[in-house]
Amino acid sequence: MNSILLSLYIISGIALCVYLLYYFLPIALHEKKNMQTADAVSVIICAKNEAANLKRSIPPLLAQKHSEFEILIIDDHSDDDSLLQLKRIASENKRLRVIPFTGIKKTRGKKEALAFGIANAKYDTLLLTDADCQPLSENWISEMTAGIDQDHQLNIGISLLTTSRKSFFSWFVKLDAIWVACNYIGWALRGSPYMMVGRNVCYTKTLYESSGRFDAHLHISSGDDDLFAQTVRYSTQTNCIIHPESQTTSAAKSTWKEWLRQKGRHHSTGIAYPKSTLLILGLHQFFILSFYFSFFALFFTGVPLLLILALFFLKNILYWGVFRRIFSKIGVNVHLLPFVIFELIWTVAVTMVNFYNLFRSSKNGGTWS
Repeated sequence: MNSILLSLYIISGIALCVYLLYYFLPIALHEKKNMQTADAVSVIICAKNEAANLKRSIPPLLAQKHSEFEILIIDDHSDDDSLLQLKRIASENKRLRVIPFTGIKKTRGKKEALAFGIANAKYDTLLLTDADCQPLSENWISEMTAGIDQDHQLNIGISLLTTSRKSFFSWFVKLDAIWVACNYIGWALRGSPYMMVGRNVCYTKTLYESSGRFDAHLHISSGDDDLFAQTVRYSTQTNCIIHPESQTTSAAKSTWKEWLRQKGRHHSTGIAYPKSTLLILGLHQFFILSFYFSFFALFFTGVPLLLILALFFLKNILYWGVFRRIFSKIGVNVHLLPFVIFELIWTVAVTMVNFYNLFRSSKNGGTWS
């Protein structure tokens, strides 16, 4: 039994280090390039009853230094006075357009509203964000559209979370956004983008049209971001834009229930990923769990304590060396011990969410609402 646990511990540690060096190290080594920005950009936001959030996000959007852009807000069946308020704001600034989407929706989510917005966009370069997001700099549009050309028609960015509270939950959800971003950016840098976040992504209308729009996954309510990334992954080369001036930020979820519902919705989209992607992501989570399980279990065996701790620290020192550089590049401040603790807690939480969703689907086809 001791030899089995030790073998599991060693194999898991090696597997995690291989994943680290293959997917995370490219982020640490990634350097910002001087790339030409798009001449004209349509920033698209789909909103339903979001007047309060848009009053905060519109001013920094309109203050962008980019030479030519429009802010296109698609009002997605708001049932309050959002449309009226937004039209009043739009009347005072020519860069801002507000168009109501009044069509009968066939699915939940924002895909149809977003498709309507893309069809009405003035420019070929599309920059997408959400109503509750704000850019971190006045150069956001220029930074997020840098490098868009005929060969690179997709730019994947980062959107982090903010919270005014100091609590375990706040710490957890902020690190969750960072961890998720590191995974999808690392995969994209390896030429296999498997997801992106609709809060900060840029692609061309040409790519959208030539790839069949959202038709292949229109029946799935979510996935206007990650399933679209799956659709176009071999149709164009991808730029990863990670430095702070290119980022957006939004308020974090305020309760565990909201976070779990969000993860549940993501799971309902994730099952449509290619099987090879799901296998690698699943194995990564498995090796995290098995590494920490065997680490704690080995304390109750006759395996020398020095050997157990040496392997543990070797793995985490290597991890920290890579992630410290990643965190520096994306402009966040995270310490080693909290990050190690988070890695384990996050994996346990997401594994539980995945199993729960599989159970719901097998029993009654239930979904998170």
